[in-house]
Amino acid sequence: MRLVLIFAGLLALYLVLDRSAWSLQSFRGEWGLIVGALTIVAAIIVEYIVARKVPREAALALGLGAPRSGATWFTVIGSVVLIALIPIYCTIAGLTLSLRDGWWWLAFGIFAQGGIAEETVFRGFLFRHLREGRTFWRAAAIAAVPFVLVHLAMFWAIEPILAAVSLGVALSLTFPLAAIFERAGNSIWPGAFLHAVIQGTIKLVVVPDESFAQLALVWLVVTAVAPWAVFLLPKSQAESLPRGNPGRAHGG
Repeated sequence: MRLVLIFAGLLALYLVLDRSAWSLQSFRGEWGLIVGALTIVAAIIVEYIVARKVPREAALALGLGAPRSGATWFTVIGSVVLIALIPIYCTIAGLTLSLRDGWWWLAFGIFAQGGIAEETVFRGFLFRHLREGRTFWRAAAIAAVPFVLVHLAMFWAIEPILAAVSLGVALSLTFPLAAIFERAGNSIWPGAFLHAVIQGTIKLVVVPDESFAQLALVWLVVTAVAPWAVFLLPKSQAESLPRGNPGRAHGG
Protein backbone atom coordinates (compact mmCIF):
# COMPACT_ATOMS: atom_id res chain seq x y z
CA MET A 1 0.00 0.00 0.00
CA ARG A 2 2.83 2.40 0.84
CA LEU A 3 4.48 1.71 -2.52
CA VAL A 4 1.22 2.55 -4.29
CA LEU A 5 1.04 5.83 -2.35
CA ILE A 6 4.63 6.69 -3.28
CA PHE A 7 4.05 6.12 -6.99
CA ALA A 8 0.74 8.00 -6.87
CA GLY A 9 2.65 10.92 -5.33
CA LEU A 10 5.29 10.63 -8.03
CA LEU A 11 2.62 10.75 -10.75
CA ALA A 12 1.06 13.86 -9.21
CA LEU A 13 4.43 15.61 -8.96
CA TYR A 14 5.44 14.70 -12.50
CA LEU A 15 2.15 16.02 -13.86
CA VAL A 16 2.73 19.34 -12.07
CA LEU A 17 6.27 19.56 -13.45
CA ASP A 18 5.47 18.42 -16.97
CA ARG A 19 2.13 20.19 -17.49
CA SER A 20 3.34 23.51 -16.09
CA ALA A 21 6.38 23.37 -18.39
CA TRP A 22 4.20 22.60 -21.41
CA SER A 23 1.57 25.19 -20.52
CA LEU A 24 4.22 27.90 -20.20
CA GLN A 25 6.19 26.61 -23.23
CA SER A 26 9.25 26.41 -21.00
CA PHE A 27 11.35 24.05 -23.14
CA ARG A 28 14.68 25.80 -22.55
CA GLY A 29 13.96 27.09 -19.08
CA GLU A 30 12.18 30.24 -20.25
CA TRP A 31 9.75 29.97 -17.31
CA GLY A 32 11.81 27.56 -15.29
CA LEU A 33 11.66 29.56 -12.06
CA ILE A 34 7.88 29.32 -12.03
CA VAL A 35 7.90 25.62 -12.98
CA GLY A 36 10.44 24.91 -10.26
CA ALA A 37 8.48 26.82 -7.62
CA LEU A 38 5.23 25.05 -8.49
CA THR A 39 6.96 21.67 -8.31
CA ILE A 40 8.52 22.41 -4.91
CA VAL A 41 5.18 23.52 -3.46
CA ALA A 42 3.50 20.41 -4.85
CA ALA A 43 6.27 18.20 -3.45
CA ILE A 44 5.85 19.65 0.05
CA ILE A 45 2.10 19.00 -0.13
CA VAL A 46 2.59 15.43 -1.39
CA GLU A 47 5.22 14.76 1.28
CA TYR A 48 2.69 15.80 3.91
CA ILE A 49 0.12 13.43 2.43
CA VAL A 50 2.56 10.52 2.19
CA ALA A 51 4.58 11.00 5.38
CA ARG A 52 2.66 13.60 7.42
CA LYS A 53 5.61 15.99 7.48
CA VAL A 54 4.94 19.69 8.08
CA PRO A 55 6.39 22.11 5.48
CA ARG A 56 9.79 22.64 7.14
CA GLU A 57 10.26 18.92 7.78
CA ALA A 58 9.05 18.12 4.27
CA ALA A 59 11.48 20.59 2.68
CA LEU A 60 14.42 19.05 4.54
CA ALA A 61 13.26 15.50 3.79
CA LEU A 62 12.95 16.37 0.09
CA GLY A 63 16.62 17.35 0.03
CA LEU A 64 16.38 21.13 0.18
CA GLY A 65 18.82 21.33 3.08
CA ALA A 66 22.53 22.16 2.85
CA PRO A 67 24.69 19.49 1.14
CA ARG A 68 27.92 17.91 2.32
CA SER A 69 31.02 19.47 0.83
CA GLY A 70 32.50 16.35 -0.82
CA ALA A 71 29.62 15.82 -3.22
CA THR A 72 29.40 19.56 -3.86
CA TRP A 73 33.03 19.83 -4.95
CA PHE A 74 32.65 16.74 -7.13
CA THR A 75 29.71 18.21 -9.04
CA VAL A 76 31.23 21.69 -9.37
CA ILE A 77 34.57 20.44 -10.68
CA GLY A 78 32.92 17.79 -12.83
CA SER A 79 30.50 20.33 -14.30
CA VAL A 80 33.30 22.76 -15.17
CA VAL A 81 35.19 19.98 -16.94
CA LEU A 82 32.08 18.92 -18.86
CA ILE A 83 31.24 22.47 -19.94
CA ALA A 84 34.84 23.02 -21.08
CA LEU A 85 34.53 20.04 -23.44
CA ILE A 86 32.08 21.93 -25.66
CA PRO A 87 34.46 24.70 -26.81
CA ILE A 88 37.33 22.20 -26.99
CA TYR A 89 35.30 19.94 -29.29
CA CYS A 90 34.15 22.89 -31.42
CA THR A 91 37.74 24.13 -31.77
CA ILE A 92 38.96 20.70 -32.86
CA ALA A 93 36.02 20.27 -35.25
CA GLY A 94 36.39 23.81 -36.61
CA LEU A 95 32.86 24.80 -35.60
CA THR A 96 31.65 28.31 -34.85
CA LEU A 97 30.27 28.36 -31.31
CA SER A 98 28.02 30.96 -29.70
CA LEU A 99 25.43 31.17 -26.93
CA ARG A 100 21.71 31.77 -27.29
CA ASP A 101 20.36 35.25 -26.63
CA GLY A 102 19.49 35.62 -22.95
CA TRP A 103 21.48 32.47 -22.09
CA TRP A 104 22.09 33.60 -18.51
CA TRP A 105 18.33 33.80 -17.82
CA LEU A 106 17.74 30.46 -19.53
CA ALA A 107 20.53 28.94 -17.40
CA PHE A 108 18.75 30.00 -14.20
CA GLY A 109 15.49 28.60 -15.58
CA ILE A 110 17.07 25.27 -16.55
CA PHE A 111 18.65 25.00 -13.09
CA ALA A 112 15.25 25.57 -11.44
CA GLN A 113 13.26 23.36 -13.82
CA GLY A 114 15.62 20.64 -15.00
CA GLY A 115 17.82 20.67 -11.92
CA ILE A 116 15.96 21.53 -8.72
CA ALA A 117 12.48 20.40 -9.76
CA GLU A 118 13.50 17.08 -11.35
CA GLU A 119 15.93 16.18 -8.57
CA THR A 120 13.30 16.99 -5.95
CA VAL A 121 10.80 14.70 -7.67
CA PHE A 122 13.06 11.78 -8.61
CA ARG A 123 15.72 11.81 -5.90
CA GLY A 124 14.33 13.85 -3.00
CA PHE A 125 10.91 12.21 -3.16
CA LEU A 126 10.96 8.95 -5.14
CA PHE A 127 14.43 7.55 -4.48
CA ARG A 128 14.46 8.59 -0.81
CA HIS A 129 11.18 6.84 -0.10
CA LEU A 130 12.23 3.74 -2.05
CA ARG A 131 15.54 3.68 -0.15
CA GLU A 132 13.74 2.96 3.12
CA GLY A 133 14.20 -0.76 3.75
CA ARG A 134 16.11 -1.33 0.49
CA THR A 135 19.75 -1.38 -0.54
CA PHE A 136 21.06 1.51 -2.63
CA TRP A 137 21.18 -0.51 -5.85
CA ARG A 138 17.71 -1.99 -5.46
CA ALA A 139 16.16 1.40 -4.68
CA ALA A 140 18.02 3.09 -7.54
CA ALA A 141 16.99 0.35 -9.99
CA ILE A 142 13.31 0.71 -9.08
CA ALA A 143 13.55 4.51 -9.29
CA ALA A 144 15.17 4.19 -12.73
CA VAL A 145 11.99 2.80 -14.29
CA PRO A 146 9.78 5.92 -14.07
CA PHE A 147 12.78 8.20 -14.69
CA VAL A 148 13.38 6.45 -18.01
CA LEU A 149 9.68 6.19 -18.89
CA VAL A 150 9.12 9.95 -18.68
CA HIS A 151 11.98 10.46 -21.12
CA LEU A 152 10.19 8.43 -23.81
CA ALA A 153 8.52 11.68 -24.86
CA MET A 154 11.81 12.67 -26.49
CA PHE A 155 10.98 10.37 -29.42
CA TRP A 156 8.27 12.89 -30.38
CA ALA A 157 10.55 15.90 -29.99
CA ILE A 158 13.97 15.08 -31.46
CA GLU A 159 15.59 12.80 -34.03
CA PRO A 160 15.14 9.08 -33.23
CA ILE A 161 18.87 8.37 -32.86
CA LEU A 162 19.30 11.27 -30.44
CA ALA A 163 16.16 10.23 -28.57
CA ALA A 164 17.43 6.66 -28.21
CA VAL A 165 20.81 7.82 -26.93
CA SER A 166 19.11 10.31 -24.60
CA LEU A 167 17.04 7.46 -23.19
CA GLY A 168 20.23 5.54 -22.50
CA VAL A 169 21.69 8.61 -20.82
CA ALA A 170 18.61 8.91 -18.59
CA LEU A 171 19.00 5.28 -17.52
CA SER A 172 22.71 5.68 -16.91
CA LEU A 173 22.34 8.91 -14.93
CA THR A 174 19.79 7.47 -12.50
CA PHE A 175 22.45 5.65 -10.51
CA PRO A 176 25.14 8.36 -10.17
CA LEU A 177 22.52 11.01 -9.40
CA ALA A 178 21.13 8.81 -6.63
CA ALA A 179 24.66 8.28 -5.32
CA ILE A 180 25.32 12.04 -5.37
CA PHE A 181 22.10 12.56 -3.43
CA GLU A 182 23.27 10.17 -0.71
CA ARG A 183 26.85 11.41 -0.59
CA ALA A 184 25.51 14.94 -0.26
CA GLY A 185 23.68 13.89 2.91
CA ASN A 186 20.32 13.48 1.18
CA SER A 187 20.55 16.93 -0.39
CA ILE A 188 19.41 17.57 -3.96
CA TRP A 189 21.63 20.61 -4.60
CA PRO A 190 24.82 19.02 -6.00
CA GLY A 191 22.80 16.63 -8.18
CA ALA A 192 20.55 19.47 -9.32
CA PHE A 193 23.58 21.48 -10.42
CA LEU A 194 25.08 18.59 -12.38
CA HIS A 195 21.69 17.58 -13.80
CA ALA A 196 21.10 21.14 -15.04
CA VAL A 197 24.56 21.28 -16.64
CA ILE A 198 24.01 17.97 -18.43
CA GLN A 199 20.51 18.88 -19.58
CA GLY A 200 21.03 22.57 -20.22
CA THR A 201 24.47 23.11 -21.75
CA ILE A 202 23.53 21.59 -25.09
CA LYS A 203 20.36 23.73 -25.12
CA LEU A 204 22.28 26.97 -24.66
CA VAL A 205 24.97 26.58 -27.32
CA VAL A 206 24.51 27.44 -30.99
CA VAL A 207 26.49 25.72 -33.74
CA PRO A 208 25.77 25.29 -37.47
CA ASP A 209 22.62 23.20 -37.91
CA GLU A 210 24.36 20.46 -39.87
CA SER A 211 26.83 19.92 -37.00
CA PHE A 212 24.44 20.04 -34.06
CA ALA A 213 23.36 16.39 -34.14
CA GLN A 214 26.97 15.19 -34.01
CA LEU A 215 27.82 17.58 -31.17
CA ALA A 216 24.72 16.51 -29.25
CA LEU A 217 25.58 12.84 -29.72
CA VAL A 218 29.11 13.33 -28.39
CA TRP A 219 27.75 15.33 -25.46
CA LEU A 220 25.20 12.65 -24.58
CA VAL A 221 27.76 9.85 -24.64
CA VAL A 222 30.22 11.75 -22.45
CA THR A 223 27.59 12.84 -19.93
CA ALA A 224 26.25 9.29 -19.68
CA VAL A 225 29.65 8.00 -18.57
CA ALA A 226 31.41 10.81 -16.68
CA PRO A 227 29.04 11.09 -13.64
CA TRP A 228 29.81 7.46 -12.68
CA ALA A 229 33.06 8.83 -11.24
CA VAL A 230 30.99 9.68 -8.15
CA PHE A 231 31.36 6.05 -7.08
CA LEU A 232 35.05 6.76 -6.54
CA LEU A 233 34.15 9.10 -3.67
CA PRO A 234 34.08 7.72 -0.12
CA LYS A 235 30.63 6.53 0.88
CA SER A 236 28.78 8.70 3.36
CA GLN A 237 26.70 5.70 4.36
CA ALA A 238 26.99 2.00 3.59
CA GLU A 239 25.12 1.55 0.34
CA SER A 240 24.88 -2.19 0.82
CA LEU A 241 22.61 -1.79 3.85
CA PRO A 242 18.90 -0.93 3.79
CA ARG A 243 17.71 2.23 5.49
CA GLY A 244 14.74 2.70 7.73
CA ASN A 245 12.58 -0.21 8.73
CA PRO A 246 13.84 -3.37 6.97
CA GLY A 247 10.34 -4.77 7.15
CA ARG A 248 9.30 -2.34 4.43
CA ALA A 249 11.61 -3.96 1.94
CA HIS A 250 9.01 -6.59 1.13
CA GLY A 251 5.87 -4.92 2.27
CA GLY A 252 6.02 -1.90 -0.07
